[in-house]
Amino acid sequence: MNQDNTPLIGRIIAEGGLSYLPEAHCILRIDGVEIDVTPQDSDFDRLRNSVLSQQKIEAIQVGQWKVDYHKDFLKNWIRKEKIKFDFDEIWALREKCIQRLSENEI
Repeated sequence: MNQDNTPLIGRIIAEGGLSYLPEAHCILRIDGVEIDVTPQDSDFDRLRNSVLSQQKIEAIQVGQWKVDYHKDFLKNWIRKEKIKFDFDEIWALREKCIQRLSENEI
């Protein structure tokens, strides 16, 4: 997530001292067409150039497996990118972003 692909939370991320925050999305690919099914109004074309990693998963993995994968990805990202915040701080920032996006859907 960043200011360009998710404008509603760009300020929250910037106030957290980051230019982006990795977020796990579920993309459904049918006959070469990709649809982001994570939020109701998402347009995958808006995110396409920001994708850091892709994993092919089964429908059953959308629950806890996806959450665990996302948390592990963030922990590795924090270490690799030498992010000045620990995992709990990054997860709290992510939750603040998700809350802001949820408020906008109502």
